[in-house]
Amino acid sequence: MNRWLAGPVVLVLLVLAGCTAPAAPGRLTGGAASTAAPSASSVATEGRPRAAPARVRIGWRTPAVSDGALLLADERGYFQELGLRIEYVPVNTTPAMMAPLAQGQLEVATGGINAALWNAVANDVPIKIVADKGSMTQPFQTFMVRQDLVDQIHDWTDLRGRRIAINGTGTSDHLALLKALARGGLTERDVDVTTMPWPDMGPAFANGAIDVGISLEPLQTRFAAEGIAQKWRGLDELSPNQQTAAIFYGPQFAATDAATRFMVAYLRGARDYNDAFVKGIGREEVIAVFLKRIPGVERALYDQMAMPGINPNGRVDVASIAEDMRAYVATGTVRQAVDVTTVVDHRFADAAVQLLGGEYR
Repeated sequence: MNRWLAGPVVLVLLVLAGCTAPAAPGRLTGGAASTAAPSASSVATEGRPRAAPARVRIGWRTPAVSDGALLLADERGYFQELGLRIEYVPVNTTPAMMAPLAQGQLEVATGGINAALWNAVANDVPIKIVADKGSMTQPFQTFMVRQDLVDQIHDWTDLRGRRIAINGTGTSDHLALLKALARGGLTERDVDVTTMPWPDMGPAFANGAIDVGISLEPLQTRFAAEGIAQKWRGLDELSPNQQTAAIFYGPQFAATDAATRFMVAYLRGARDYNDAFVKGIGREEVIAVFLKRIPGVERALYDQMAMPGINPNGRVDVASIAEDMRAYVATGTVRQAVDVTTVVDHRFADAAVQLLGGEYR
């Protein structure tokens, strides 16, 4: 982003924050429920700008490169500038974050858009998808082939009879496998599918337990460097721009001014991320932050990895999300179809873009 904009943005949002006290968990700002994203035009300017620190508890798993925008916003003080105190709450899976998010025990959640999420929404869990946290604009995830089989697997038809590992059913990886098999005129009955966590695929390749696996960065680059498996075809080939991960808001948090402040800081981080990995601006400085905040990824890997897409304007790909939801219904992993347009809420991202001076290009 244009860094000269940061000062005016902070000033406007501190005025906004100073006009309403942060809502306590379970209580909506102003008494009556209001889910409209606050705008600068609705803010009184009387008095000196001030911001009572607002606690924002974020549910997440271990930090990963798809958390890049969040980590940059935190490390560079963007949240702090806007009166937000970030607390990270480790939660094993994204679905496990949904109930605490809906009940006000978390303000924000991060993670994948999968079948378990849609089943929670169908059970009236009132969460919102508010921003992009990862999309398949590059081969951030790939089908990997065991090293000794590289000369035998050339096309999707060659998957017949192979032992294939995915991270779980009802996931975007599962949908990718189904698409790949269909391209080869195959079904799951034609292969031997096993589920395992992504890190476990390395030993499984090494001991010959699996032939093919859907992996992700940085593991796939590490497996290739170790000579146990090679990248074959990217998931971006099957589903270009697939929306794989998102930022989620709970209903109490969405009704406060802090929700817009959070989004402004987050998109500043997303723009720094895109400056680094799309435009090559400040790349080493961003990698230095990642080396500090993301464990287990050595410097050399960043020169070989495909980085996930993170929209610097925040919006998610609604068509991709809807397509995947319908696919989950078809597989039986989602019991009831959901209108995804009632779950995606772009108002916070759009308000943040306006406050940041317009769309990033």
